[in-house]
Amino acid sequence: VNTENPDFQHYYMLYVNDLLKCGCRGFRYDTAKHIGLPSDPKDPKSPENDFWEVATGRKAVKGLRMALPEDSLFIYGEVLQDKNVKETEYAQYMGLTASNYGY
Repeated sequence: VNTENPDFQHYYMLYVNDLLKCGCRGFRYDTAKHIGLPSDPKDPKSPENDFWEVATGRKAVKGLRMALPEDSLFIYGEVLQDKNVKETEYAQYMGLTASNYGY
């Protein structure tokens, strides 16, 4: 999945908002470290890597924003620690699973 593509992000936010309407109040992103950060290489269709900005409701995509504020949700991701992983940057967007994998 090209998470940096604005068309995908819009489709994904439609899905997230449907889940919120059904009562969902938390999201866990499995292998979150494989989803781009702002410091990662850019997608040609997007001027910036902004999936996490969109997925946490901080930014709208194509006029669509998450239906509930980020601070009303529980959002965390699996980012297994390793010497090449940017845990600090991921932690700006979500809670992280505790793991010493790789140490």
